[in-house]
Amino acid sequence: MSQDETVPPVDGSGRELGEAEWRALMSDFERWEGSQVSFCAARGISRKTFQGWRRRLGLTARSTAGKRGGFVEIASAPGAAWDVELSLGGGVVLRVRRG
Repeated sequence: MSQDETVPPVDGSGRELGEAEWRALMSDFERWEGSQVSFCAARGISRKTFQGWRRRLGLTARSTAGKRGGFVEIASAPGAAWDVELSLGGGVVLRVRRG
């Protein structure tokens, strides 16, 4: 069976997952450090079904703020001062200061 086949995920009793359970899975995914592919593989669910439920629940974009590989917009008033510190690992830190 391919990973993209549409198969309704079931719990241990063989029952299809309901909306509340899908919402819980989506919350788990938001905390997941890996990709959508790795999340689905770890949970034993079809990626196609997972994506369908994300659309159905109105969750088309994944929050990336504060996660590896994510972007965070820095917005400030004109002329306002700010400091940004980015830890790159291995003791390397990038500091950017405005003002």
